[in-house]
Amino acid sequence: MNLRALSIAETDRFGIARLITDSNETALAALHEAGMTAAVTDVVGVEVPDRPGGLAHLLAVFDGVVSVEYMYAAFPGSGGRRVLIMKLTPVDVALAELEALYQE
Repeated sequence: MNLRALSIAETDRFGIARLITDSNETALAALHEAGMTAAVTDVVGVEVPDRPGGLAHLLAVFDGVVSVEYMYAAFPGSGGRRVLIMKLTPVDVALAELEALYQE
């Protein structure tokens, strides 16, 4: 299994590790085997321009329509862009908004 992106957050009682891998099944099995609670969650990878205001432009599209539960930067995208991993709700509306944005 290859790890593509990672985000870790902690509180005084527990921690949350969010992983993007090339094999959800392998990662889930390994975490369960190690005695950890784990689940697979759908997220969206979004490329944004790597410049001031790139994220603000993206978030303005979601304003009042889509909630961003969490996000983290993952890796370089193509053509001077960065990839953000985002948990969006409702995901179907978010995907429609993203499709319209990137068709401009």
